[in-house]
Amino acid sequence: RSVRWGITVFPEGHATPGDIKPFKPGAGLIITESGTPVVPVRVMIHRGSVWDGAPLLSRGDVEVRFGAPLTFSRGTDYLEATQQLEAAVRGL
Repeated sequence: RSVRWGITVFPEGHATPGDIKPFKPGAGLIITESGTPVVPVRVMIHRGSVWDGAPLLSRGDVEVRFGAPLTFSRGTDYLEATQQLEAAVRGL
């Protein structure tokens, strides 16, 4: 089946610059209850942009890495799913 849309979830609770923070267990709960494949994504901001208070007309320097999709069946322990997702993102 064709996927025509997706949602973005910040498993740390919000977008966090710098080092990855521990993932909240709700991320694993969403994954396991939905049965939907999840693509681990890591966004690394190397240099801020005008949105981060840098001088006007400056561009940011961002690197985005995508991992292989993860799928968890319903009933999988959501804490384990959270740990696996966090490990996958940290590995990118």
